[in-house]
Amino acid sequence: MRAAVGTSLLVITANSLASLATRSGAAVSLDWAVIGPFIATAVLGAWDGKHLAPKVSGPACNASSPSSCWPWPPSCSPTR
Repeated sequence: MRAAVGTSLLVITANSLASLATRSGAAVSLDWAVIGPFIATAVLGAWDGKHLAPKVSGPACNASSPSSCWPWPPSCSPTR
């Protein structure tokens, strides 16, 4: 599972960098006032996630995520 997540993040990063490189050659300039907060939030979220992940167990994360229970398998019944 870790390899799949790492590979997905690598592909997303490569795609984003390729798009940014393509746009950097265009006449349109990037609005860093808009892009900056998104970058800062992503970096802060990654840092927080790295430091908080060891403190939270896998089952606790899965139980708190509604998307992990779709479409309501028996292990995630809404009455639980």
